[in-house]
Amino acid sequence: MPAGMVQLAQQYGRLPLARSLAPAITLARDGFPVDPAMRASPNYASAFCSTVSTRRALFSLTTRRRNRVYLLRQPELALTLELIARHGRDGFYRGRVAQALVAAANAAGGVWSLTDLGNYRAVERAPVRISYRGATIITAALPSGGGVTLTQALNILEQFPPVDARDPAGAHLVIEALRRAFQDRALFLGDSDFVKVPLAKLTGKSYARSRAASIDPAAATPSERLATAVVSESGNTTHYSVIDADGNRVGATLSINFLFGAGVVAGDAGVLLNNEMDDFSLRPEIPNAYRLRSGEANRIEPRKRPLSSMTPTFVEDAKGVLVLGAPEARASSARCCCAYSIT
Repeated sequence: MPAGMVQLAQQYGRLPLARSLAPAITLARDGFPVDPAMRASPNYASAFCSTVSTRRALFSLTTRRRNRVYLLRQPELALTLELIARHGRDGFYRGRVAQALVAAANAAGGVWSLTDLGNYRAVERAPVRISYRGATIITAALPSGGGVTLTQALNILEQFPPVDARDPAGAHLVIEALRRAFQDRALFLGDSDFVKVPLAKLTGKSYARSRAASIDPAAATPSERLATAVVSESGNTTHYSVIDADGNRVGATLSINFLFGAGVVAGDAGVLLNNEMDDFSLRPEIPNAYRLRSGEANRIEPRKRPLSSMTPTFVEDAKGVLVLGAPEARASSARCCCAYSIT
């Protein structure tokens, strides 16, 4: 995520990164009011966080009251954000913070090295772009599987008259379209820097017509004829949509996967580590934590980015521009911590 923020600021931003990070640094250093749901988080943390020191680093200050208002302060994280603001990517991927990250990961059984962090780079890829009932849809590229899956589902639905997904008959068609898209997701999708993904076929209209022809409008397709994907809704992933006065737009989705990621805070850096390795496929028959299976295309390899469900999206038609996204339906989680679509 820090690499993505630095690259966005350098390539697209009007403001220096230090100025954009200033509000976050202030919130981390001085604290912000905690609502009742977040006050209960220490009770959940014991099930997710690996050590007492991690739980203390995250939550010990939530119990300090000022005029009956609970504040969450993260001074160590504030110092890390200041290093990023001052030194860019080197403030995170090299030096003191990098050493804390590597030490924390390896103490928990990981195999990180300082070279791994120092060599990390954000990668920009052309977004997926399709037409749907007169609108232009621009959505996330691989290794987010969300964009391709959304494209397939919309292309299939386009073979039927417009439906209202709140109506049972309309919901049936949407579900059947998504089942087929997720079947192909499990079979074909992965990091396109490592595997050959048949994108032209999967996102093509002719393939969608053949998939739509297998849908019975009156009955669900038996599961044994489709690879099943179990999806449960999550409230953890964050999305924001922004559009400015000049028409520049951002749809950004960020995740650390589980409620507290890997449950590890990196030493005195104040950084909570994610557990996005869960998004890779160990073997096709082994599901991830969200009971989703994926195939050989998404197996673990050095420098490979895991498959995601993130789907930040732009919709353009005669009415204007819509920027949208949402916390992931957890058929899987995020490949890296950020997925951006920018024009």
